[in-house]
Amino acid sequence: MTKTYHFMAGLPRSGSTVLSALLNQNPEIYASPQTDLLGMLYELESKIPSYESYRAKLMHPNFASVLYGMADTFYAPIDKPVVIDKNRGWGTPYNWDNLSLYVNPEGKVIITMRPILEVLASFIRVAQKTHKATASMPYLNNNLWSTHYRDVTDAQVDNIMAANGEMDRAIFSIANLIKNHRDKVYVVWFDDLLDSPQATMNSIYDFLGLDSFEHNFNNIKAVDNHDDLSGYGMIGLHDVNKKLARPKSDPSELLSDYVIQKYGNALDFLNL
Repeated sequence: MTKTYHFMAGLPRSGSTVLSALLNQNPEIYASPQTDLLGMLYELESKIPSYESYRAKLMHPNFASVLYGMADTFYAPIDKPVVIDKNRGWGTPYNWDNLSLYVNPEGKVIITMRPILEVLASFIRVAQKTHKATASMPYLNNNLWSTHYRDVTDAQVDNIMAANGEMDRAIFSIANLIKNHRDKVYVVWFDDLLDSPQATMNSIYDFLGLDSFEHNFNNIKAVDNHDDLSGYGMIGLHDVNKKLARPKSDPSELLSDYVIQKYGNALDFLNL
């Protein structure tokens, strides 16, 4: 089966898991969890020049065929014509080049977004749930000085928002997409998905050039079941509720004035 590849990026805790579950209701679409296709392309593409046969100018087309065929090989078990691969790093310049060159030069990217303070509060709720169940304390980094003099929640947020971390990479990815590839991007705000779910899904289908599909927002099931504790050290990080409903979202219940003032405007520069 010939597959068409599109992509999903955006902020963590911004609705990408439930959006993927909804897209997977469509029999024509497979929307993945966070995958390592991006990482495998990066690792192999960056290592090929060090291989002896490549340096000797031997079999260059063979190396290229591996890179060009990696997505099809990775998704060979999936029997659907449209694949949406999720990785928050697809929008960084190097990964965008690999996406365009080796996967789909016409590929489009769905970016999921949510106000940054709601994202941080959601992280803290999951961290508290994990701490209560396992006694571990996620998102603390003893290498950050703030861990030793800030409130625990403040230190956790500083770690989540630290330079060169996963959140920083996600923001870098979003910023590059918005600035340099705006015509290939569709932004889905979590509030829009909650307030107008079918209209939001229809807009996504229009963006991807696909026929619309009537979704069931009262019977949502995840296709891929995450073992969050083993994979991420967290409990419930990718849980999906059966019914689409608004979660608790008042950041002031969990976040201090320090966090609200420091990070409340962190995404204003995107002008979304």
